[in-house]
Amino acid sequence: AEKDSRVCMGAELSTARVSRLTALGFDVASVRAALEACDGDVDRAEQLLRQERARRETAARGGGDGGAEEIGRAVNSVLREQRPWSEFGERFLWPEHPRERMLTNLVYYRANYLILCVAATLVAMLLVPQLLFTAGLVAMTFGGAVALGNTPVPHIGPLQLEQRLSLATVPA
Repeated sequence: AEKDSRVCMGAELSTARVSRLTALGFDVASVRAALEACDGDVDRAEQLLRQERARRETAARGGGDGGAEEIGRAVNSVLREQRPWSEFGERFLWPEHPRERMLTNLVYYRANYLILCVAATLVAMLLVPQLLFTAGLVAMTFGGAVALGNTPVPHIGPLQLEQRLSLATVPA
């Protein structure tokens, strides 16, 4: 009977913790995940939830460090997927089904192929400096399109990414 009362008290305390955090405007699923991540510490869970809310609001406004964080996450995810180079270039056997083998190989070694492409691009830009200038123009065009965000263009309205890229190439 004593064990059952502790379980009930724990459930009651858990409900009180969830209620306290949902009263602050957080959804139940996020509250439970935060409480679990913080081992039931309500204050730490509240701090975690507030940080996550601030990050989402900053990302929604398109300001802050959200873009750099996203790029960092993307780079880290690619590097985590990288296969060992010894395995990548180990041996080549002529496949029975070339198309299937190529697709499987591209998916399995995509991080390795991406790293090779980036390295080849950097070498090419160093050898031919005009490519660096061209890459800068492309980056500025893309940056202009991203900076436009969902800002409505007068007499046109909100634009899709492709439309923003086209508009960014038009001189002001």
